[in-house]
Amino acid sequence: MFYTNLRRMRGKFLYNNFRARCQLYSQTKIAFGGKNTNPASVLNKIIHIPLLVLLLSVWNCSAYSMPNDNIYLVFKDHLAQGLSMGLNTSGSHFGWLILEEERGTEGSSIVTSKSKIMVMNYPSNQKWGVVFITLGEPKDSNRPGRDYSNYNNLIIEMRGKDGNEVVQVGIKDNTDPDNGSETKILRKLSKAWTKYEFRLSDFKTADLKRLYVLCEFVFVDKKSTCIEVRSIMLTK
Repeated sequence: MFYTNLRRMRGKFLYNNFRARCQLYSQTKIAFGGKNTNPASVLNKIIHIPLLVLLLSVWNCSAYSMPNDNIYLVFKDHLAQGLSMGLNTSGSHFGWLILEEERGTEGSSIVTSKSKIMVMNYPSNQKWGVVFITLGEPKDSNRPGRDYSNYNNLIIEMRGKDGNEVVQVGIKDNTDPDNGSETKILRKLSKAWTKYEFRLSDFKTADLKRLYVLCEFVFVDKKSTCIEVRSIMLTK
């Protein structure tokens, strides 16, 4: 319903750094979005565009990170091993996600820590926008899936720039269609850092035994929105 008569395009973010740090690329492959798609589509045609954005780092390894503990960190300073990330909007805007050092205040001074946070500056006048984290590089078909059914909750620590920002959160398995029909849960954000907890069982359309999109942030407002994410984790 948001995605009619939009030209199909695709690109992809690659996070191919063997050390957990940021890199600045002048060009990259980006995935997703376009005509006749939904926000989390991975589509048919690779394009190259300039992208002055700090990319998230991840170990470049063919094996996926296996969640063995009570807490599986999807994102904390960097993506977990074997994960990738993409974003797009209805107008094919790509440069609105950055990774930066967290900044706070101490008295009248600005304090910069070594922790990295995701900053999403969703642009105005879009029908939709999406940021999502996939198991491996995004694919049109034969998507990988992994069993996360031993986890019960998705916990995201995030905040809005001004407070009252609205975002939808979702997950998808490797057979979910790219038509926006996956279950998404809306949250209105506080200006303060807050941990928002989602029961995985509430995402009715996702089979936890073959998850492919571990977390997605979907925006449907026409006004610009800025949110920050400090951590994303699955817990038992």
